[in-house]
Amino acid sequence: LRFPYVGYDAFGPFKGAKRGKLLPYTHNWHAIAATRRAVDDLIREGLPKVYARHVEARDACLARAAKMGLQRYHKDCPSPTVSAFWVPDGVDWKQLDGALREEGMAVGGCYCHLSEKVFRIGHMGNQASVEAVHAAMDVLERVLETSRNQQ
Repeated sequence: LRFPYVGYDAFGPFKGAKRGKLLPYTHNWHAIAATRRAVDDLIREGLPKVYARHVEARDACLARAAKMGLQRYHKDCPSPTVSAFWVPDGVDWKQLDGALREEGMAVGGCYCHLSEKVFRIGHMGNQASVEAVHAAMDVLERVLETSRNQQ
């Protein structure tokens, strides 16, 4: 296979690196250390427990979102790590995103045809807990309620 892209995360620049004894760029050692820590945590907790914790967090997120009247973007395959919802009618995405950030909460937006229409709530890693999800959903609910009252 040929990949024309030779950017920062591509393997192409490494071709011949051994011969020249130089790597094409500086590695992100912090990310490597974080990955090692995450793998150690995963092994320590055990994959079945980690997966169950993520599913519990997902279920809590979806239940709270349903109570808030949020519509899931894709109902057929809920992910244990992220949930996507349509931006509610009458709510401006940029204002919602800004208000959430003012409250210390960041959610993911979308690109292309879903830009400003769908947002994502992550519930993975150390945020994959029912308590963390409820705290985040409390903020989202409060911000949405304020947004709707201002209309």
